[in-house]
Amino acid sequence: MSLNQYLTLDADGPGTRTIRLVADVPDFADLYASSPLTPRMAARLWSIAEILYDDVHLGFADDMVTQLPPIARHHADERFVTAFASRFAIIAKRIAEGLDGLESIATCTADEMAVHLIITYAEGVFSWHDPE
Repeated sequence: MSLNQYLTLDADGPGTRTIRLVADVPDFADLYASSPLTPRMAARLWSIAEILYDDVHLGFADDMVTQLPPIARHHADERFVTAFASRFAIIAKRIAEGLDGLESIATCTADEMAVHLIITYAEGVFSWHDPE
């Protein structure tokens, strides 16, 4: 399946932000059929990781940096932000290829922080849709 559409988000600031999503969507149902991570959750995490990676390159890195622990924010120069942004792409790739175990989603501290942000954003984006 190919995803080629527009996602419009109401920004907290002035105006509305539109992101063009273009990617090959993995077959999460097949990849996560017998995994503790459900196919729906894998798809959600993957899509948010892709969006966060794009967000950094669209100039929204400062929003993410403010959510990092103080020790990380202290070192958040342009080089740090570029390297940190790559973690979102790497995590999206891991999810898209299928995880053998949930512990393999993150292999370093930067991955752990990226996963934390992915989950935080996913909870915010999808909270309106989940039945209680």
